Amino acid sequence: MIEQIFKENEIPYQEFAKLGYTREMISELSRKDLEQLLSGRRTSLLPINHIEGHDRDFDIKAKFSLKRNSDGSVSLMIHPVRESIENDIKLSAYELNKVKEGQVILKKIEGEKYMVQLDKENNELLKVKAKDIMIPHNIGDIELSSTQREHLKKGNPILLEDTNYKIAVSIDLNSRSGLKAQNLNDMTLAEKIAFDRVNPGIIGYLQTDENRNEYMQVQRQNESQSEGQRIKFN
Repeated sequence: MIEQIFKENEIPYQEFAKLGYTREMISELSRKDLEQLLSGRRTSLLPINHIEGHDRDFDIKAKFSLKRNSDGSVSLMIHPVRESIENDIKLSAYELNKVKEGQVILKKIEGEKYMVQLDKENNELLKVKAKDIMIPHNIGDIELSSTQREHLKKGNPILLEDTNYKIAVSIDLNSRSGLKAQNLNDMTLAEKIAFDRVNPGIIGYLQTDENRNEYMQVQRQNESQSEGQRIKFN
């Protein structure tokens, strides 16, 4: 169940109307988009037509979200598709490259740690305070160890596997749940190798020597932990 932090009667319909969206059109948005909107997250890309320009009207696509103001009112936020990344949080070239590859990184901004991720659909940098990231103790019937939870909290993916499946779990600031699960059994060899190279810090490994070595290092560290901290398959 996705927590709703806004009520439907708080939706700023007048602001939507300025973009050509009537109350009826808002009510006809997909269930996922409405849930995203009311939970404080962003919708999928939606059209905004007939935007007035200097010499002609034009159409764009954007994501929408709601923001609670200090006076309790609610404003509409627009997240348009950008031609390039607006690096307003001063990521280094190395950090930019990592987010472009799809990684979630930790970045200290004005003295506080943030999780940062690139939304590739509109080239927007997403950021959430690291202290606000809640990592579950269980994913389905799988209990996460303290090492795995800490790994996720740092923005690194983890690998959950059994005889019947192999799933990569990672932070996803775009997701309604805040996590993304990827079934690796359905990936081709090339896709697995590409996944390994983009996720060098993953606990577990797929194909590359780099991840095999890292996996063995983590396994040696885990040997000193109690059995109760390891994954349990119920």
